[in-house]
Amino acid sequence: MNKQNLLAVADIIEQYPNHFDMGAWCGTTACIAGWAYVLNHGGHDPAAIPNPATPALDDIEGWHRLSDLNELIRHEATEFLGINSTEAAGLFFDDEWPSEYIEFEEYKGAINLLRDLATGVTSFSDFPIYQD
Repeated sequence: MNKQNLLAVADIIEQYPNHFDMGAWCGTTACIAGWAYVLNHGGHDPAAIPNPATPALDDIEGWHRLSDLNELIRHEATEFLGINSTEAAGLFFDDEWPSEYIEFEEYKGAINLLRDLATGVTSFSDFPIYQD
């Protein structure tokens, strides 16, 4: 786990809380994975994340491109944060966070979770994904 990069993502979310959203993808907001991707590319603007238009339901090629882009962002964010794919599945989906982090406003929960992971206050073994 790259503690420095976890803290960098927490810091950028704290600096731009209105540009943080775990539930939607648009050119002006980013989730944890999105901010990790942006920082990995030396940026500070979520608009740097490639943002293709949502394809029409019958546009199979468009959905494949969107799926490939999501996978690229997840992969690069996972590498940047130095975590494995199971840890990424817990961190990148807020419904997999330990309950004490879900109770906060979303951006505050993310900041606290990232900082607590980096400092050892919590660990990935506390995530529901590891409780099954």
